[in-house]
Amino acid sequence: MTQLVGTAESAVVEGADTAPVAPPPPAPLRGLQQHATALRLGGSLLAVILGLAFASMAGSYYVFVGAQFFAFVIVTLSLNLLFGYGAQIVIAQGAVVGLGAYSFAIMVRHGVHPIPAAVAAVLFTMLSSLVVALPALRLEGLYLGIATLAFQFGLSGLFAAWDAVTGGQQGLALPQVQGAHGPFNNDQFWFVVSGIGALLVLLGTGRFVRGSGGRAMAALRQSVYAAQTLGLRPVRWRMLIFAISGAMSGLAGVLLAGQIAFVSPASYSTDRTLLFFLAVIVGGVRSVAGSVLGALVAVVLPQLLALLGYTDNESLIFAALMIVALITLPDGLVTLPRRLAALPSRLASLRGSRRAAFADNGSQEVGHDGK
Repeated sequence: MTQLVGTAESAVVEGADTAPVAPPPPAPLRGLQQHATALRLGGSLLAVILGLAFASMAGSYYVFVGAQFFAFVIVTLSLNLLFGYGAQIVIAQGAVVGLGAYSFAIMVRHGVHPIPAAVAAVLFTMLSSLVVALPALRLEGLYLGIATLAFQFGLSGLFAAWDAVTGGQQGLALPQVQGAHGPFNNDQFWFVVSGIGALLVLLGTGRFVRGSGGRAMAALRQSVYAAQTLGLRPVRWRMLIFAISGAMSGLAGVLLAGQIAFVSPASYSTDRTLLFFLAVIVGGVRSVAGSVLGALVAVVLPQLLALLGYTDNESLIFAALMIVALITLPDGLVTLPRRLAALPSRLASLRGSRRAAFADNGSQEVGHDGK
């Protein structure tokens, strides 16, 4: 029996597959697969070079929006890891990001250098996320969502009411550290740091979900009891994804606080949590690329509406576009290219079925006239 369980566990965790072996990919694809690591590193280096070039040439407004986008990518990935891959309904992401932002701001205001302050803020947020994970050990689905929503309300109230530490409704302003930006100004510095952070998080998350972690999460989503019989430990895996997601959210909070040089309760309220959820759903659940698309929509669309002069109706337009996207693309924007590619074949199939229906009706009419 022990040998059987060990064999089954290796099939889930190590990726053994008992299904028929698929035919090998074409030679060009095999070459790409063999050099996948080199391609990722080369693409990452190219992205860093392009980001530096953009930061040096673009205006401060576009650099600021780009830095916000990178931070939102990290938050969306952290929530997708919980909600999409881990199937945990957590409605407290805004508060968790706020923990990272406030802890970083408080330490910097007390004279701590930004680098150790950022590391400490990420670690503190990760440990705090384990506290949020405790209800997940006993609750599931909607009940877990309600419990974490209470955590969101509690932290939002704490941010607004603890005047001596958080500044209350007035918030906290971050002091400028002389010489900390190197050759960059403030906007360029946070653009570069946010871009590098988002790139590392993207690579790490992609590696995690493609490896044994992603396979374990898939097994737990299908059936917790069946996964337990295969040797997986749901408690360990749930605590792990909460810790990883918390660290990512803390990093995003540090980046957002540094970009604006200010933190306030309104920036990490329940509305911001719902915005993060919409970014995940609109972009694509259980998709790294979908998280990037969702973050792009959540950041760029309000900026475009402001440039076009629709600031008065921004919330209405944003909500309407979100609803349209959810109805037309229930699997997220990440599936749009595949749907467009399949559109000609669907139209051809529809025309063929209509011709067949007309032919059947015609033959029935001829048969009826013959009688």
